[in-house]
Amino acid sequence: MAYITTSIVRSTHLYTYFSGDLDELKEQAWCNFEFLLARLHSSSVYALLSDLDLTLANVLDADIHLVLQAVAASTRVLAIDALQLANELIGRLRQLKGLISSGRYRIYIRGGCVE
Repeated sequence: MAYITTSIVRSTHLYTYFSGDLDELKEQAWCNFEFLLARLHSSSVYALLSDLDLTLANVLDADIHLVLQAVAASTRVLAIDALQLANELIGRLRQLKGLISSGRYRIYIRGGCVE
């Protein structure tokens, strides 16, 4: 079993961002459900939104933007109960996918990818 500290969770997105590999950034951080849940538990939904905003200020990516929109729409619920992240993401991403006809929606779960 891997031991992950709060500082690792809070800095993973920074390491992958500065590496310049956008696919790795998405796989390890912003499109990774386990990372998002750990990030919520280690701080707050507002810190998560702030980090997503900071990333999007420097990188234009549709997948990360969709995650930001889904989390932002779920702020009230996630501020009360972070364990509702899965329900909120699934529901919000389905709504957003219905509004946008093109594009791929990927969520990485332990090496696999759900589209």
